[in-house]
Amino acid sequence: MKPFSFRLDSILSYRDYLEKRARKDLFNARNEYIGKEREIKRLVKKRMEISKRCSDEGSRGIDVRLYQIYRSFLQSLNHDLERTHISLKKAGEKVKTQEAVLKKESIKKKMLVVLKDLQLKKYMQRLVRKEQKVMDELVIIRKGGRI
Repeated sequence: MKPFSFRLDSILSYRDYLEKRARKDLFNARNEYIGKEREIKRLVKKRMEISKRCSDEGSRGIDVRLYQIYRSFLQSLNHDLERTHISLKKAGEKVKTQEAVLKKESIKKKMLVVLKDLQLKKYMQRLVRKEQKVMDELVIIRKGGRI
């Protein structure tokens, strides 16, 4: 009997490739999300430092121009923080999308793996039956020759 071969092996390897690519895309999306979170933390920390520095100088008496510079810088930080929050939401949605894509690709690959396993199991059963048949015929031939 010829050796087992799965006719859809090329498709299975392609599905494996797609699953790996989806896993990589998910990893990149999660890294992007984590980077956005770090950026928000950095901006919040910077805003707190500038606010504290402005209030410290305000208690000592601050020049109006310097106060306006502080204020415009804080507004710029707030604007950057809003933009980063928006991009964080988008990155979160991208992570969810990539998780769904990975799940879909994993299911498609798993279907082919299960099909391959079923075909291998059937092949092994046929092989066992064929071997048993050959063994039975051999026993019959041996017994027939002795009589």
